Amino acid sequence: KLVGGVSIESGKLKLFDISYPEKYIGNYYGYDMKPYGRSTDSLTIVSFPCDDKIAVLNRRSNSVSRFSARSIYQTSDPQPLTPLSDSGSVEQKMRHMTVQPYYSEIEFDNVRNLYYRFFRKAIPLKNKDGTYNDFFHKPLVLMVFNADYAEIGEYELPKYYNSYISFVGRSGLYMI
Repeated sequence: KLVGGVSIESGKLKLFDISYPEKYIGNYYGYDMKPYGRSTDSLTIVSFPCDDKIAVLNRRSNSVSRFSARSIYQTSDPQPLTPLSDSGSVEQKMRHMTVQPYYSEIEFDNVRNLYYRFFRKAIPLKNKDGTYNDFFHKPLVLMVFNADYAEIGEYELPKYYNSYISFVGRSGLYMI
């Protein structure tokens, strides 16, 4: 279970019925395991790096729904790492993150009732000129969804932004 809450009155921990998607249960994705989440009111939204769906946890009813949020820029499905003989290497896990499609941060804009999700495209490990890519060479895409979880746009960002340092303010989404 990924999400929990602590009661201020009793100090008791309550775990909610949300876990990794099924594809993660039987496979290993190396460093592509970190869930990204945001909470607002009674909802927590969760994005998983190798899953094109977004999970929505209603904490009041302790129920989870998922909706499709696949980027039009996703050209292949993420593949798990090979058995543990290959996947124990830090270098192998970093290569894997580079070549796989990767969904990351998700933000909620409560002024406009929009969700923003970041997607990093899959890229080859090695370029035609012989140089190598890493995770930070991956082109970044901003996906925008309305309050009904319908996609209203995808925007390929023209330069590198650090999606890890993004936030929503009164004027909208801020990225560095």
